Amino acid sequence: MIQIITPKDAITVVLACKTKNFRFKFYETPIQRITFFGSIVFIVIGIITGLCFRYMRLEWLGWLALVCVASSSVLAVAYQVAQMVPEIVKLKNPERETSNSLVEVFNTDMDLIHQLSTSFEPQHLSYARAMYSNMAKHIRERIGLLVGALDKIGIVPVAVTAYLSYAKAMKDGISFGPYEWIGISFVCLYLLAIRMTSTAQWMEHIAELYAHAYTVRTSKV
Repeated sequence: MIQIITPKDAITVVLACKTKNFRFKFYETPIQRITFFGSIVFIVIGIITGLCFRYMRLEWLGWLALVCVASSSVLAVAYQVAQMVPEIVKLKNPERETSNSLVEVFNTDMDLIHQLSTSFEPQHLSYARAMYSNMAKHIRERIGLLVGALDKIGIVPVAVTAYLSYAKAMKDGISFGPYEWIGISFVCLYLLAIRMTSTAQWMEHIAELYAHAYTVRTSKV
């Protein structure tokens, strides 16, 4: 039976090759996985116990919520540090170490470019490239709307808010007030920004594949 190739297959072929069952990995090492999920678990526990404290006024619940929010902030910072460590290791030979990641996927990407250039028309490839480029741009714009400059100033808001929450609790007692909720918001937005940024970067890479496939296809005409 002859398989009929349709324009939408220009997308499905890439997804089947580049997404590993449609899942994006936002961690590469066990430490990154532990710190990322640990931050999420602690922030959820912090929110639940904080809400319980607001209604039940049990001091131990307030302290538990504060500890969970602080732990989530620390793990969010640790997650970012864990992502930076592999980059620091590359400094011993940055040119070679940075290029190693390209070597691992180069053959696969070249095979995919060849498959796209021989199976689809130039207009299919051109539009797919534009579509992925636009989606990456839109995601980055949404990140800006959600977190503003948070992605530029890094872990500073998370660390400062955690410290202010601790200092206020030591001075005035636990209240689980605005400082704690601001800390929760920063942690949630920070983790979301990291996740969305990695997705945008992936889409930009896919757009490059379509661009090269388009170049190869038009050169054959």
